[in-house]
Amino acid sequence: MILICIFLLMTLYQEIDYFNEGRNADKFRMSFRNVKWVRVPLVYWDYTTTNVLVLEYLPGIKINQLDKMNLRRCNRSLVAKRIVEAYLIQVLETGLFHADPHPGNLAIDNDEAIIYYDFGMMGEIKTTTRQRLLDLFYAVYEKDTQKVVNSLINLGALQSTGDLSTTRNQAMLMPHRVHRIEKFVNQLESGDLKLRVRVLESEREAMKARILQRATLYTIFCGTLLNLGMTLRSQGNHVGAITSLVGAGVFLTLFWGSM
Repeated sequence: MILICIFLLMTLYQEIDYFNEGRNADKFRMSFRNVKWVRVPLVYWDYTTTNVLVLEYLPGIKINQLDKMNLRRCNRSLVAKRIVEAYLIQVLETGLFHADPHPGNLAIDNDEAIIYYDFGMMGEIKTTTRQRLLDLFYAVYEKDTQKVVNSLINLGALQSTGDLSTTRNQAMLMPHRVHRIEKFVNQLESGDLKLRVRVLESEREAMKARILQRATLYTIFCGTLLNLGMTLRSQGNHVGAITSLVGAGVFLTLFWGSM
């Protein structure tokens, strides 16, 4: 309860500190300087004070305004891909991530670029933690259960004691299931026409499996960062603890969004 109160207190003060928000916007823009399809408004420091933050005007379609996106014939698959890729860049590459990604803070430009708003609440992930998260991603991609377990231990999500065979089996259950379903669908697509009536159902099952896979990964990352935050708090590193908890919140948001 004390940690939650501290977190809320610091977050509220950060939200109303316009100089802090302006600095965050500048840092965030710099982290995407080589990505043309991510846009962050410029800060006009000459006109910014403790009472007002003046930003570049970057209008766009909010990501939940599907009717407007359809009227403009936006490629929604491309937009979704870019949003996911942008967060992978934030979490796994730059370490600086937008910690308040609701539809009011994300918009689509005319060329389907992603526009970010509101930089009052940001989070940072240390280089060592990013590297360990990358190791975990690669281990899941390579379907190497031992590497998955080792990565979770390095992240502090698992203890290296006891029998971890069940954990190894569960860690890779969903990727294998997705692979089997996709392989079966591919066989149906190239096989007898009489079997094609089963393709639609198989695709639905594959979609469910993908959703469960993403939810599993988000849960792992959320738990890892939550555990890391509690560990840092016990060591007296409150800033690091709050950052980790914000990161856990990001993955919790992604988890709920994927279900």
